[in-house]
Amino acid sequence: MKKSLLLLISWLTLTSAIMAQEFNASVKVVVPNIQNTDPKIFQDMESQLTDFMNSTKWTNENYEQHEKIELSLQFNIVEEISDQAFRADVYIQAIRPTYKSEYKTPLLTHVDKNVYIEYVPFMELNNSETNFFNNLSSILSFYSYLVIGLDYDSFAPLTGDPYYLTCKSIASAVPQSIIDQDEGWRSIKAQRNRFILMQDLISPRMKQYREAMYNYHRHCLDKMYDDPTESQNVMVSAIQTIGEVNRNTPGSMLLQVFANTKRDEIVEVLKAAQSANKSSVYQVMSKIDPSNVSKYRLIRS
Repeated sequence: MKKSLLLLISWLTLTSAIMAQEFNASVKVVVPNIQNTDPKIFQDMESQLTDFMNSTKWTNENYEQHEKIELSLQFNIVEEISDQAFRADVYIQAIRPTYKSEYKTPLLTHVDKNVYIEYVPFMELNNSETNFFNNLSSILSFYSYLVIGLDYDSFAPLTGDPYYLTCKSIASAVPQSIIDQDEGWRSIKAQRNRFILMQDLISPRMKQYREAMYNYHRHCLDKMYDDPTESQNVMVSAIQTIGEVNRNTPGSMLLQVFANTKRDEIVEVLKAAQSANKSSVYQVMSKIDPSNVSKYRLIRS
C-alpha cells in the first residue's frame, strides 16, 4: 500500500511538472564540416539542450498540454574555434495553437547568426533570468522569454512586457568578454541582432505594432473557424496598422522579423479573401519586405 502511494505521488508530481512547462521543444545540432571535435559531443549537446528546454520552469503559469508553445531550435555549427568553443547559426521557430482548429500559427521565425558557444558535455545549464552563467544558458534563456512574451502578446494586449524586460535583464548581465565574442549582445554600433530585437519589442514606438499583433492573432486567427470573412478583414486592418508603424520607423528589425515569420501565412489567408481592402496588404508588405514582393502578388490576383 505504501509503495503504491509513493508511486501515485511520484506520478502526480511528474504530471504536474509536465503540465507546468511552457514548451514542447526540440533541439537539433547540425555539424557539416567539423574536423577536430568528437562528434559525440554534439550528440550530447543536442540531448542536453532538449532536456533543459523541456524541463525548465520559465514562468509561474501552468500550461496544459494543448496550450504549450512548440519551439524548434537548430544549431548549425559553422566554425570550430577549439574542441570546446564554436560558432553557430541558430534557427528559431516558435508556433502556437489556434482556437477550434488544428492550425498552428508561427510566433517567431528567426536566424541568429554567428552565435558564440562554449560547450563541455554535461556542463551546467541554468535559467539566466538574473545571473550570467555561460553564453549558451543566456542564449537559451533569452529566446525562451522572448517567445513567451510573443505568446502572451498574442492573447492579451501588451502582456508580454515582463518577459521582454527579462530578456533585457539577461542581456545586461552578459559580461564584456562574451560580448566581444558574440556581437548579438552588442548594444553599441549594432543594427540587426538579438539585442536590437529586444529593444524594438520594449520600445514605446512599437506599442501600436504589438496591439496590431494581438488583433491579428486573437481576433483573426483564433476566430477564423467561426467567422472567416470577418477574421480576414481583421487581418487586413492589423496589417494596415503595421504599415503605419513602418512609415514611422522604417527599417525596423522587428518588422522584418514579422515579415519573415508571417509572410506565407498572410498570403495563404488572404489570397482567396473577398476583402475590398486586401490590395492594401500588398502595398504594405511590399514596403516592409521588398525582396519577397513577388509572393505578395498572389494577394492581388
